[in-house]
Parts: sequence; C-alpha cells; structure tokens
Amino acid sequence: MRRRLIWVAVALAVITGLWVDRCASSSGRPAALADAQRIWWDHGRDTEEGAPPPGVAFSFWMLRDFALGADELTRGARSARLVLLGDPEVLVYWNGVLVHSTHYRVGGAADVLDVSQLLRAHNRILLEVRSDHGAGGVMAALWLDQWPGDSLEGKQPGDGPLWITDDQWLATRRFDPWLLDAWLPLDTSRTKDHLRPVRTWPELDLGRWQPLRVADELVQPTWPSTRQSRRVPERLTPLETEDAAPGGTPTWPRGWVVDFGESVRGCLALGGVMAFPRRAHFVEDPATFSELHGPVEFAAQHRLGPGYRESWILPMPGAPQWLDAVPRSFRAVLLEGDPHGPGVDPRDIWVQPCATDGEPAGLDRLFGS
Repeated sequence: MRRRLIWVAVALAVITGLWVDRCASSSGRPAALADAQRIWWDHGRDTEEGAPPPGVAFSFWMLRDFALGADELTRGARSARLVLLGDPEVLVYWNGVLVHSTHYRVGGAADVLDVSQLLRAHNRILLEVRSDHGAGGVMAALWLDQWPGDSLEGKQPGDGPLWITDDQWLATRRFDPWLLDAWLPLDTSRTKDHLRPVRTWPELDLGRWQPLRVADELVQPTWPSTRQSRRVPERLTPLETEDAAPGGTPTWPRGWVVDFGESVRGCLALGGVMAFPRRAHFVEDPATFSELHGPVEFAAQHRLGPGYRESWILPMPGAPQWLDAVPRSFRAVLLEGDPHGPGVDPRDIWVQPCATDGEPAGLDRLFGS
C-alpha cells in the first residue's frame, strides 16, 4: 500500500511539474508578441492542384493588407516595429519590396525590424515561407508608437499592436507578381480563387519555440535588388558522380560546381532553369567536391554532426527566380541536377546582398540543423 502511494505521489509530482512548466512558458510570452498566433499552410484544406501533403518540401506565400490614417502614419514614422519569428525560412516583402529575411535558429529570438520608413496609407505585407519538411510556423506583430519591449507596465487597454498573425491572413502557392504590391485588392476575381485561409495554432502550442523571447538588437531593413552589385561566377563545371552502392555512404550528387573565384558573402540567387527545385552544397574550396567522398564525409570533417543538411532550393511555383533567405560566406556551391541539361546559363547564377543584417550562416545553419 505504501509503495502504491509513493508511485501515485511521484506521478502527481510529474504531472504538476509539466503543467507548471507549460503555464510558465505561456505566462512568459514577451509583451512584444501580444496575442499573436503561429500561422501556417492549412494542409487540411488542400484544394489546389498539386498542393503537397505534410512532410513534403514546399514554399508558399502568406499575406494581408492594412490601411493607416494620417495620424497613424505620423505616429508610425517615429518608431514602427515589426516583431517576427519565422520557421524554417521567411522572406518579408513590404509593398512589393524585399526588406528582410530570417530563418530558424535553435534557441533563436524573434527579430525586431524597424519599419518606420516603410509605412504608407495602403500597405501589403507578404511573407514568402519555405520548408524542407513541409512544417513550420510564423508569428508576428506590428507596433506603431507604443512599442512595449518585454513589459506591459504602464500600458493602457487598447495600447496593443496594429495587427498580429491570426486567422485574418491568407495564403497561396501560386506565384502572382500582382500580389506583391498593394494596389490590386485581395478580393478580385484574379486572386480570390487561389487565396485561402491560413492555419492557426492555440496559444500554448509553440513547439520548439518555447520559451519565446525577443532580440535586443533592432534590425534595419535593406533593399537588395537588381540595381545592387551582383557577383557572378568565374567557372561553371559539370560534376559527374557514380551512384552509391546499396547501403553505402552517399556520394556527391550530379550537378554543376559553381566557382566564384574567391570567397563571397551574401545570398545566392538563381534564375532560369537553375531555379528548379534542387539542393545546394556550399563550400569554401571547390576542390572539396573531388577530394571528399560526399556530404557525410564533408560533415564529419567539419564537425557538423549527424544533423547536417544541405540547403533546399524551393522557389514559389511559377516564380522566375529564387533568392536564398540565409546569408552565407562561401566560394563554391554544388547545384544538384543534370549536368548536361539544356539551357544552363552562368548569368542565371549570382550572389547579391541579403535582406538582413545578420552574420553569415555557417555551413550547417539551415532549417535548424
């Protein structure tokens, strides 16, 4: 009887501890995220042709419109802040301009972006989201002049964010350049047929984001574009490899070795046939692809661990090009594909400034690996 009481006491202690931990995680939500919900593609409502099932790599857009009066524009021009937590990869377009990118980092904090110079009377924020495994989430809130940081002390009712991520957002997997800017309404016949509601998660269901926190540093948006400096490769060399024996160590995949001649820093961009879905392997020395057996040996040499994964190239269906969301420092990259395929043009490969002020990701820093 005594032993049974001890086991019951232990079970109650464990249950109580889990409950307290869960409540503490919820109560520890930063004020800057207010009541924002985690939103994602709703696989349960897949009606679009070709929509991927859970577990399959894919990309999509999430967007919403909002209008500002003259007083709100004046207030926001002083200290408008966008708080954003994206997982795995998110690019932020504000009224058609790419202004920021972020990616999941283990234990990482939500970004705080200064958007005071981006506001106008009619606004559209569009998030391009990519996932190598079909799952993830985005949480965001927009503040004008009542930025709370991590405390609500002294705030009055109604002093909340202008908007948060919730069920008012819409999603699509169809690339439509007219959706980037805010002049085309979201309820027109051109767009309403392929826009659909997002999925929202309950407040407590924060997964690997717990505990939530917000970065101390303020990020200034940048505007990478075709007018900025591009770095094009010096050499583009086909790479032929043999398939690994059954049960053997994987070799490097067939593809193109792109050599920029020296180490470059920025975001890889691909256009034309190069933007088709494939993976990219980044290295500092192009000889790596001939001297090492494959990704496993490469990961072991660089102590990347068993969780090392390469970058997935996941453009929006129908998009003419793809831009990496992760800033990197590298000299060469192996792009998987048919090394003798038609239409390969070195001008469709370049490196440009990234829409983020963060440090370059290490070779193992993608999708939380």
